[in-house]
This record gives sequence, structure tokens and C-alpha cells, in this order.
Amino acid sequence: MKKNNRNDLLLQEILTIVQTKKYRKGRESFVMLLHYFSDIPSIVNVLGILLEDNDLYGFAVKELNKLKFYRYTEKIKSLLENEKTGWIKRELKRNLQNAGCIYE
Repeated sequence: MKKNNRNDLLLQEILTIVQTKKYRKGRESFVMLLHYFSDIPSIVNVLGILLEDNDLYGFAVKELNKLKFYRYTEKIKSLLENEKTGWIKRELKRNLQNAGCIYE
């Protein structure tokens, strides 16, 4: 994607939707778009914040994996301990493995 004002506006609208808690699980598909804005450094910070959101943390970890960003290991370890959903568990483990925290 080429960077232009339209992309900045689109990102701001996506972030507004993602941060609006009343949309609950409807925000998931918008989180899955964030890796398209990888040229904006603050995206990683947004995904780090989304690790605290019970509805979105699985999707945030998946986006972090797509961006090859593996720094929130302590939070991800704590999420993995309580996770029951298979695909989220796999994404959490993948992130930890790529971060160098061998986790089986």
C-alpha cells in the first residue's frame, strides 16, 4: 500500500472502531486489517494495548505474528496459561517460539 492521506484517514477510522468497546466482537475483523499498516510504527503499540482486551487479544497476537514482532512475551505467557481456544493457543505459542522463549 502506498502511503497517502486517504490511508491515514482509513487507519484513524479503523482505530476508532477497534477502540469502541460497545462494538464488542464486531471489532475483530478490523483488528485483522492492522498488519496492512506495518509502515506506521505505532501499530505495534496499538496491538500491544489490544492484548489487554478480552475480545481481541487473539487477533492482536495473530497480527503481531504477521508483523514478525515478538516483544510482549510476559503478557503472552500469562494469556497462554489460561487460554482454552485452540487457534489462539497456537498463535500465542508461535509468538513465544519466534521470540526465543521455547514453549511446548
